[in-house]
Amino acid sequence: MLDRDRLREFARDRQDTELLVYGFTFILWKHLVEPLLAEGICLNLREARILHSGGWKRLQDQAVDKTVFNEQLAHVFGCSLSASSISMAW
Repeated sequence: MLDRDRLREFARDRQDTELLVYGFTFILWKHLVEPLLAEGICLNLREARILHSGGWKRLQDQAVDKTVFNEQLAHVFGCSLSASSISMAW
C-alpha cells in the first residue's frame, strides 16, 4: 500500500536533491504512477533520475506504450522527460 503522506514528506525534503529511483516498469506504473496521477499528485523531484526494467509486456497488454509511460512518469515525479532522466535498463 502506498503511504502518500510519507511519500510527500520524502519528496518535500528532497526537492533539490539528486536522486536515483529504480523500479520494475510494471510496479512503478501500477503502484506509483497510476495512483498519483488519479489524485493529481506531483512530487516535484526535479533532480530525479529514474531507471526501470522488466514488466514491459504487462503494460503493453494494458495499451500503455513507452511514450505514455515516460510522459506520465515524468509528470508524477516532476522531472524532465530527457533521456538522462528516464532510462530503461536492458
